[in-house]
Amino acid sequence: LEVGACVSIILMFGMAYSMSRDNETNVGRNLSYMPVGVNRYLMSKFVPYFVLGFVQMLLLYCIGWVAFRIHFEINILLCLLLSLVFIMATISLSLIFSMVKSQIATVFLDMVVILLPIFVLVMIYVQATPIYLQILLNLFPLVPFVNLLNGMMFNGVIIWQNVLILAVQSVVYYLIAMLTLKSKV
Repeated sequence: LEVGACVSIILMFGMAYSMSRDNETNVGRNLSYMPVGVNRYLMSKFVPYFVLGFVQMLLLYCIGWVAFRIHFEINILLCLLLSLVFIMATISLSLIFSMVKSQIATVFLDMVVILLPIFVLVMIYVQATPIYLQILLNLFPLVPFVNLLNGMMFNGVIIWQNVLILAVQSVVYYLIAMLTLKSKV
Protein backbone atom coordinates (compact mmCIF):
# COMPACT_ATOMS: atom_id res chain seq x y z
CA LEU A 1 0.00 0.00 0.00
CA GLU A 2 2.83 2.37 0.88
CA VAL A 3 4.70 1.71 -2.37
CA GLY A 4 1.63 2.36 -4.51
CA ALA A 5 0.63 5.46 -2.56
CA CYS A 6 4.14 6.94 -2.67
CA VAL A 7 4.48 6.40 -6.42
CA SER A 8 0.95 7.71 -7.07
CA ILE A 9 1.52 10.89 -5.08
CA ILE A 10 4.75 11.79 -6.83
CA LEU A 11 3.51 11.00 -10.33
CA MET A 12 0.02 12.47 -10.07
CA PHE A 13 1.02 15.70 -8.35
CA GLY A 14 3.99 16.15 -10.67
CA MET A 15 1.76 15.72 -13.69
CA ALA A 16 -0.85 18.06 -12.19
CA TYR A 17 1.65 20.87 -11.77
CA SER A 18 3.24 20.28 -15.15
CA MET A 19 -0.01 20.24 -17.10
CA SER A 20 -1.65 23.04 -15.12
CA ARG A 21 1.29 25.27 -16.00
CA ASP A 22 0.69 24.43 -19.64
CA ASN A 23 -3.02 25.22 -19.20
CA GLU A 24 -2.16 28.61 -17.69
CA THR A 25 0.14 29.49 -20.60
CA ASN A 26 -2.34 28.22 -23.23
CA VAL A 27 -0.03 25.56 -24.65
CA GLY A 28 -3.09 23.54 -25.71
CA ARG A 29 -4.29 26.39 -27.88
CA ASN A 30 -0.81 26.83 -29.34
CA LEU A 31 -0.73 23.15 -30.35
CA SER A 32 -3.11 23.89 -33.21
CA TYR A 33 -0.50 26.27 -34.70
CA MET A 34 2.50 23.97 -34.21
CA PRO A 35 3.54 20.89 -36.16
CA VAL A 36 3.40 18.93 -32.88
CA GLY A 37 0.35 16.69 -32.62
CA VAL A 38 -1.70 15.92 -29.54
CA ASN A 39 -0.26 12.42 -29.21
CA ARG A 40 3.32 13.69 -29.35
CA TYR A 41 2.53 16.39 -26.79
CA LEU A 42 0.98 13.86 -24.41
CA MET A 43 3.93 11.51 -24.88
CA SER A 44 6.30 14.37 -24.06
CA LYS A 45 4.50 14.60 -20.71
CA PHE A 46 4.10 10.83 -20.28
CA VAL A 47 7.68 9.60 -20.90
CA PRO A 48 9.55 11.66 -18.26
CA TYR A 49 7.06 10.66 -15.57
CA PHE A 50 7.23 7.04 -16.71
CA VAL A 51 11.01 7.08 -16.28
CA LEU A 52 10.62 8.81 -12.91
CA GLY A 53 8.08 6.19 -11.82
CA PHE A 54 10.40 3.37 -12.93
CA VAL A 55 13.33 4.79 -10.97
CA GLN A 56 11.12 5.46 -7.95
CA MET A 57 9.69 1.92 -8.02
CA LEU A 58 13.20 0.46 -8.37
CA LEU A 59 14.44 2.48 -5.40
CA LEU A 60 11.47 1.54 -3.24
CA TYR A 61 11.90 -2.17 -3.99
CA CYS A 62 15.64 -1.96 -3.29
CA ILE A 63 15.05 -0.11 -0.01
CA GLY A 64 12.52 -2.75 1.02
CA TRP A 65 14.87 -5.56 0.05
CA VAL A 66 18.06 -4.13 1.62
CA ALA A 67 16.93 -1.98 4.54
CA PHE A 68 13.81 -3.81 5.67
CA ARG A 69 14.85 -7.32 4.63
CA ILE A 70 11.65 -7.95 2.67
CA HIS A 71 12.00 -11.30 0.96
CA PHE A 72 10.32 -11.22 -2.44
CA GLU A 73 8.62 -14.51 -3.29
CA ILE A 74 8.96 -13.67 -6.98
CA ASN A 75 11.88 -12.33 -9.00
CA ILE A 76 12.28 -8.64 -8.14
CA LEU A 77 12.84 -7.73 -11.81
CA LEU A 78 9.58 -9.40 -12.82
CA CYS A 79 7.88 -7.57 -9.99
CA LEU A 80 9.37 -4.31 -11.28
CA LEU A 81 8.30 -5.01 -14.87
CA LEU A 82 4.72 -5.77 -13.86
CA SER A 83 4.69 -2.63 -11.72
CA LEU A 84 5.31 -0.59 -14.87
CA VAL A 85 1.71 -1.27 -15.91
CA PHE A 86 0.59 0.46 -12.69
CA ILE A 87 2.85 3.41 -13.48
CA MET A 88 1.32 3.73 -16.95
CA ALA A 89 -2.23 3.57 -15.57
CA THR A 90 -1.47 6.19 -12.91
CA ILE A 91 0.10 8.59 -15.38
CA SER A 92 -2.74 8.10 -17.88
CA LEU A 93 -5.35 8.87 -15.23
CA SER A 94 -3.42 11.93 -14.09
CA LEU A 95 -3.36 13.15 -17.71
CA ILE A 96 -7.16 13.17 -17.66
CA PHE A 97 -7.31 15.08 -14.39
CA SER A 98 -4.72 17.54 -15.62
CA MET A 99 -7.08 18.67 -18.38
CA VAL A 100 -9.11 20.54 -15.75
CA LYS A 101 -8.45 24.27 -15.92
CA SER A 102 -8.01 24.77 -12.20
CA GLN A 103 -4.89 23.45 -10.51
CA ILE A 104 -6.82 23.17 -7.23
CA ALA A 105 -9.46 20.96 -8.86
CA THR A 106 -6.73 18.78 -10.37
CA VAL A 107 -5.04 18.32 -7.01
CA PHE A 108 -8.39 17.57 -5.37
CA LEU A 109 -9.16 14.86 -7.94
CA ASP A 110 -5.67 13.41 -7.46
CA MET A 111 -6.17 13.29 -3.69
CA VAL A 112 -9.52 11.52 -4.06
CA VAL A 113 -7.99 8.92 -6.39
CA ILE A 114 -5.18 8.27 -3.90
CA LEU A 115 -6.87 8.61 -0.51
CA LEU A 116 -10.18 6.87 -1.22
CA PRO A 117 -8.55 3.55 -2.21
CA ILE A 118 -6.16 3.77 0.74
CA PHE A 119 -9.07 4.26 3.12
CA VAL A 120 -11.04 1.42 1.54
CA LEU A 121 -8.08 -0.98 1.43
CA VAL A 122 -7.28 -0.35 5.08
CA MET A 123 -10.88 -0.69 6.26
CA ILE A 124 -12.34 -3.56 4.21
CA TYR A 125 -11.43 -6.54 2.08
CA VAL A 126 -12.31 -5.46 -1.47
CA GLN A 127 -13.18 -8.94 -2.74
CA ALA A 128 -15.83 -9.23 0.00
CA THR A 129 -17.76 -6.17 -1.21
CA PRO A 130 -20.67 -6.27 -3.68
CA ILE A 131 -19.68 -6.58 -7.34
CA TYR A 132 -20.69 -3.02 -8.26
CA LEU A 133 -18.40 -1.66 -5.53
CA GLN A 134 -15.56 -3.90 -6.70
CA ILE A 135 -15.94 -2.55 -10.23
CA LEU A 136 -15.98 1.02 -8.95
CA LEU A 137 -12.89 0.48 -6.78
CA ASN A 138 -11.01 -1.19 -9.63
CA LEU A 139 -11.33 2.05 -11.62
CA PHE A 140 -8.64 3.44 -9.33
CA PRO A 141 -5.18 2.10 -10.32
CA LEU A 142 -4.09 1.72 -6.69
CA VAL A 143 -6.61 -1.04 -5.86
CA PRO A 144 -5.58 -3.62 -8.50
CA PHE A 145 -1.92 -2.74 -7.96
CA VAL A 146 -2.03 -3.40 -4.23
CA ASN A 147 -3.69 -6.78 -4.87
CA LEU A 148 -1.12 -7.58 -7.56
CA LEU A 149 1.85 -6.52 -5.46
CA ASN A 150 0.66 -8.43 -2.39
CA GLY A 151 0.28 -11.54 -4.49
CA MET A 152 3.72 -11.16 -6.04
CA MET A 153 5.68 -10.17 -2.96
CA PHE A 154 4.22 -12.40 -0.29
CA ASN A 155 2.69 -15.36 -2.15
CA GLY A 156 4.78 -15.57 -5.33
CA VAL A 157 1.59 -15.45 -7.43
CA ILE A 158 0.96 -13.13 -10.34
CA ILE A 159 -2.71 -12.18 -10.44
CA TRP A 160 -3.15 -11.69 -14.17
CA GLN A 161 -6.63 -10.26 -13.74
CA ASN A 162 -5.10 -7.24 -11.99
CA VAL A 163 -2.44 -6.88 -14.69
CA LEU A 164 -5.22 -6.89 -17.29
CA ILE A 165 -7.23 -4.30 -15.33
CA LEU A 166 -4.19 -2.01 -15.12
CA ALA A 167 -3.39 -2.48 -18.83
CA VAL A 168 -6.96 -1.63 -19.84
CA GLN A 169 -6.88 1.40 -17.54
CA SER A 170 -3.65 2.57 -19.17
CA VAL A 171 -5.08 2.42 -22.67
CA VAL A 172 -8.56 3.75 -21.89
CA TYR A 173 -7.38 6.62 -19.70
CA TYR A 174 -4.75 7.65 -22.25
CA LEU A 175 -7.33 7.62 -25.07
CA ILE A 176 -9.72 9.70 -22.97
CA ALA A 177 -6.94 12.22 -22.27
CA MET A 178 -6.03 12.34 -25.96
CA LEU A 179 -9.64 12.84 -27.06
CA THR A 180 -10.18 15.51 -24.41
CA LEU A 181 -7.11 17.43 -25.50
CA LYS A 182 -8.08 17.10 -29.16
CA SER A 183 -11.49 18.57 -28.40
CA LYS A 184 -9.83 21.51 -26.63
CA VAL A 185 -7.41 22.14 -29.48
